[in-house]
Amino acid sequence: MDYGLLRVLVVDDEQFSRFAVGTVLRLLGVKKVVEARDGASAMEAYAAFWPHLVICDLEMKPVDGMTFLRLLKEQEKHLHRVAPVIFLTVHAEGHLVHQAMELGAAGYLVKPVKAPQLKKRMDSLLANTPDLYGDLPRDDGPAAG
Repeated sequence: MDYGLLRVLVVDDEQFSRFAVGTVLRLLGVKKVVEARDGASAMEAYAAFWPHLVICDLEMKPVDGMTFLRLLKEQEKHLHRVAPVIFLTVHAEGHLVHQAMELGAAGYLVKPVKAPQLKKRMDSLLANTPDLYGDLPRDDGPAAG
């Protein structure tokens, strides 16, 4: 999959984490990355940027990742679509991860984010939710003939 046209919103209250995730995304070929420092600024960025994917820290202040996802889900009727949200966490297991998945998160990755894990998750999302990525060119392999 060519990630060149993919729009990704990265949300984290730590500037270094935003930079690190953005760097990994750019290494994978994503050219359109927007950053937000918490859930509140992420809602504004989401409305302006219309991302295909959101990568969001689970534990932020003042507005955490769970609250952001809840707000996003509440706005789904007005937004007409909600991009998948992948949460970042330092905890591989735990009640927060479980709650996030129950709320509708598309998955989670453990910090620090590594390119192979992020690529695998992104490929899976693109393959399983094609309606969210209708404006992206698809690489479906050679034409049957």
